[in-house]
Amino acid sequence: VQNDISSFPALFFRQVGAKSSRVALRRKEHGVWRQTTWKQYGDAVNGVARALISAGIRPGEAVAILGDNRPEWPICDLAVMSVGGATCGIYPTSSADQVAYIVSHSKARFLFVENEEQLDKAMGIRSKTALEKRRAPCQWIPSPPRRTRSSPRIVLSRSPHGHAA
Repeated sequence: VQNDISSFPALFFRQVGAKSSRVALRRKEHGVWRQTTWKQYGDAVNGVARALISAGIRPGEAVAILGDNRPEWPICDLAVMSVGGATCGIYPTSSADQVAYIVSHSKARFLFVENEEQLDKAMGIRSKTALEKRRAPCQWIPSPPRRTRSSPRIVLSRSPHGHAA
């Protein structure tokens, strides 16, 4: 056990530095296995962390994540931890009332959602929660079809009509 690691994000970024070009994550898209290197993983976490800071997250605040187990989940989770926040996971099978309860109970001001179904659920509960009213819930967008090699994008601010806010 090494005692010089102060947090899980510190351990993560140590791995990013040490294993930069090695594979960190694998995911299956349209029947084809895709790989993410440690560098790509670290860059994605840093990008989301910067966006959270720009959006006004404060240390100690909760950020909820509503979605299935997929690469964007740990990217968002590590970004939240990296800026001093706390992640509150929500099952995608939760009803809108259950989501509202969890978001309210955790006092989350920001919410990452996986898809349009979860975005609709989140938009329906905004008035009952402390979610940022200036911003719609954050949505991660799946990778484009096979013909491109782009990574999934995480959109930190979307209007209720799907336009960037």
